[in-house]
Amino acid sequence: MALAATTTIACGDSAGDSQENDQGAASGGGQNSDSNSSGGTGTGDGSTASGGASSSSGGASPASGGSDNSGGSPAVGTGGETGSTTCTPDASVPCAEAKPSHPQGTTQCGADGMSFPNADTDCQLSPASSSPPSCEGMSGTECAGGDCCKSIALGGDAFMMGRSINGADAFPRGLARELPEHSVNLSPFLLDKFEITVGRFRKFVAQFDGTPPSVGSSAHPTIDDSGWNATWNSELPSSQVALIKQVNCVSEKGTWTDGVGPNETKAINCISWYTAAAFCAWDNARLPTQAEWEYAAAGGSENLLYPWGDTAPSDNLANFQDDVGGVVDVGSYPAGNGSKGHSDLAGNVWEWMYDWYVADFHDKAPNTQTNPAQVSKPTNANAGPFRVRRGGNYESKASGMRGAFHYALTPIDEFPIIGARCARNP
Repeated sequence: MALAATTTIACGDSAGDSQENDQGAASGGGQNSDSNSSGGTGTGDGSTASGGASSSSGGASPASGGSDNSGGSPAVGTGGETGSTTCTPDASVPCAEAKPSHPQGTTQCGADGMSFPNADTDCQLSPASSSPPSCEGMSGTECAGGDCCKSIALGGDAFMMGRSINGADAFPRGLARELPEHSVNLSPFLLDKFEITVGRFRKFVAQFDGTPPSVGSSAHPTIDDSGWNATWNSELPSSQVALIKQVNCVSEKGTWTDGVGPNETKAINCISWYTAAAFCAWDNARLPTQAEWEYAAAGGSENLLYPWGDTAPSDNLANFQDDVGGVVDVGSYPAGNGSKGHSDLAGNVWEWMYDWYVADFHDKAPNTQTNPAQVSKPTNANAGPFRVRRGGNYESKASGMRGAFHYALTPIDEFPIIGARCARNP
């Protein structure tokens, strides 16, 4: 992807910024418990498929941080959101004056927030800093009073992935596939604060003509073969008409409307894994790995049981247990925001992860991993061709709100309970 723009203003020291810290598995209908899934149907968390149209029956079921720079003039060495620059350390013009004019708008000096890798050059926007096209033309206040494309910088350190036996995220009724807890190191990344909304997805639909993302695009910078694969092309809708048909799922709980309406800030649902991945690629982003997602839900080294802490889920923290009967506007439960500032990491809609599902993902992990992801499709026929889903949905039980909880779904399935959020490379 070409650089979005070049700013010929060099960066120097500037005033400090103000920061805010916002706060199974099988395709098909039916219902089963959180414990284990033994039939071909069911969502695995006590929820149903809500009558969504599915493209596949799925086969056998699987066994069983950073800070948020939100305003002011970012200081040299301050980590920021999408829109980072590389800067010379001795220039007189503040970094804030070199920031790109898009909703993210914040800048940082140096890829790691402290160094100046291009000390002999002027500031230049990185490819990852181009404005997300899904938010172009928005005011920046549509989603819970904020920017729908707000992305929060995370990673660059280690956290404990999986469920502990007697630690902060211990849960007596947890599942075997959540064990053992193990240390994971993550490179810096950004994770969108909000799930993809109907309004953002509408812009993707408007330009979609069936052309898939370019091969290799939207890759994780350190994970081989993690970009778009040509073998996925045939799984995308062939045209705009076909895409609209997909998101118009056969359910009264579908959020898409053919015209602009009251659902624009609700999470888009009824999207397949391939459609979610294609959207994120178009939006200059990618799907998060399940390790990246769990980092946000656990609060990194805080190792939280739920995104908000250890308080049991309630109707002021998340949209779950069918309390409201369907998908709601993103950011409707600020008290349930994660400690890093993300909304709806628990409830509302399940979120597609990049990873293929393997039941023993944690069990096979070495004591310490760096940027783990299940890139290759499992060859064990009993595992099924599933992708990981995280976060629970509006029908999930309380146990499905936990950060370590995960299940899977056939990637071609589109249900009212499934949506997505994007991750971004710094």
